[in-house]
Amino acid sequence: MIGIGVLPAARLALVAFVMGTLALRAQTTQGLISGRITDSVTGATVANAEIRYFSLNTNASGTIRSGASGYYVAAALSPGLYRVRVASAGYQAQEVHNLELAVSARLDLSFALRPLSDVWESGQYRSIFLPGSDAILTFYGPDVDTSRFVSFAANQGTTGALETSVSQVIDPALIRELPLAGRDVYTMLVTQPGVTADAGTTRGLGISANGQRPSATNYLLDGVESNNYLVTGPLTAVAPEAVQEYRVSTNNFSAEYGRTSGFLANAVTRSGGAAWHGLGYFYLKNDALNANSFQRNLAGLPRTPQKEAQGGYQAGGRIPGTQSLFLSSSLERLRTRSQTAPVDFRLPTSRFTSDFTAPGSTARKILTQYAPPPVTDRNLPTAILTIAPPVSINRWLALERLDYKPAASRHQVMGRFSLSRLDRPDFIYSPYPDFVSGLTQNTYSVAVQWQTSIKPRLINEARLGWGRDELRWDRAHPEVATLLEGFEGTTLPGSLAFYEFRSPNSSWEFNDTLTWAQGRHIVKAGGGLLWRKTDTALTAGRDGMYQFLDIIDFALDEPSFLFAPLSRGKLPGFNIPNYNRLYRQNQLFFFAQDTLRVNSRFTVNFGMRYENAGAPSNTGAE
Repeated sequence: MIGIGVLPAARLALVAFVMGTLALRAQTTQGLISGRITDSVTGATVANAEIRYFSLNTNASGTIRSGASGYYVAAALSPGLYRVRVASAGYQAQEVHNLELAVSARLDLSFALRPLSDVWESGQYRSIFLPGSDAILTFYGPDVDTSRFVSFAANQGTTGALETSVSQVIDPALIRELPLAGRDVYTMLVTQPGVTADAGTTRGLGISANGQRPSATNYLLDGVESNNYLVTGPLTAVAPEAVQEYRVSTNNFSAEYGRTSGFLANAVTRSGGAAWHGLGYFYLKNDALNANSFQRNLAGLPRTPQKEAQGGYQAGGRIPGTQSLFLSSSLERLRTRSQTAPVDFRLPTSRFTSDFTAPGSTARKILTQYAPPPVTDRNLPTAILTIAPPVSINRWLALERLDYKPAASRHQVMGRFSLSRLDRPDFIYSPYPDFVSGLTQNTYSVAVQWQTSIKPRLINEARLGWGRDELRWDRAHPEVATLLEGFEGTTLPGSLAFYEFRSPNSSWEFNDTLTWAQGRHIVKAGGGLLWRKTDTALTAGRDGMYQFLDIIDFALDEPSFLFAPLSRGKLPGFNIPNYNRLYRQNQLFFFAQDTLRVNSRFTVNFGMRYENAGAPSNTGAE
């Protein structure tokens, strides 16, 4: 996707410099506040006005000044609440409190300053004019003019005036108050216009936007990509208490964002604040507290067994003894025990082992070493056993974040570590206890952000990310081949899985954004590199399969068919294939864009983006 626009010569030179010195990619979670300072009486611009902003979350602050045309830009601000104060010689100062800046937001906040002479000439030396009216409010009670009143609405700025993409912020109130399905913050994506869910026919979340494929998505966590390449959706689950907010962009992306034709979910984790705050939570589900469903009552079935416990905490604040270090920590554990619908298994009986198999036969050795649950059906060699296979899930989620934000410094540093450990002990169930196979999925990610103010109007954001995820399961006792009985479908010893699967992925990412604010223009340039490594194996049929016509042939050690994998590249020799595959994929991105504010109601964004997605290349032996 390439959008082409015309940039002034000075900005082209700046873009060329950035592209020549950085091999970069940009995607920011930081917002900006911009506006214009004018005289409330004459409407003239006020140059060199001092604008001070102060973060109510971390006490970080900064000072900028308006330009000759009265415009100012406070860029690369972390999401949260701010206090903004504007002061200029000869004018009354103005302040805005509890100003909320969302993730990646562009807030238009203009001020019309009242000249001091306008108040002094009226003789009201201790009075102020309320914005948007001629009413005067004095500082001392006896002189208040009770014959006049006005309804005062604080100046909270205008959101969206400088934004070009179609997006919406899922703010902390929504995350905190709404009952999220599965306590997954990304379920709020389906509330966006044009977004639908099709989890029934796709892997993962299966969420698509504007008719695009569910795989045409891009998930960011703290400005670093967090995509699950095996299934659609984010790489790792994050507890809602650890997420501050996120922005969903569904259309009309600016050059700054890309790598998707569907939607982009840009989330930011919760940071520690100036004061310590924390919460603990515990959720419990138990079938003893539930009523049975109408369908199960009609079928004469009892309530579905369910035992689920989920608890954790989130806490954050300034580290004691420091003024600039802020810590945020969260931990969650989920434990679920349930069952699926009952299943009938036909199993060999103990009499079959003793009376139908010969001493020393392979069948007797296997049934003796891996004995099935005891079943009987008169003198028959097999019998039916009805079992409701268990469903067990164990999961740990942890997220630790450390911020270094001096009160009046040009530098800010953030480091974040997240962990997700998922375990399903009975992922592949078998009535033979020795052949139950488990699934594990472990994910780790690290992100480091360094933000520096080179000049008051020139800010750089650099991010470094590393992530590793691994999904795997194996056939229990792979030395035992798959054994199939074709007449009655008796379940014989051996794993029911046809293959082992493992898919460890690791990635490194570096991206950078340079923001330059000048007058009506906000110029951004940057890009990045992504290195991915995938080491995967799917061992289809690796351990072989014996098929018997009936249970008697199994007792006699006389299989009818043998299935074994052979490497076609080594024929006519008999060699087992090498299932390991190793891939590399490198991606390159860079962009440049200019946001021009024509007036308070009209903004133009034009730029250029280059993407080299790169095809995976096989670097292994096969």
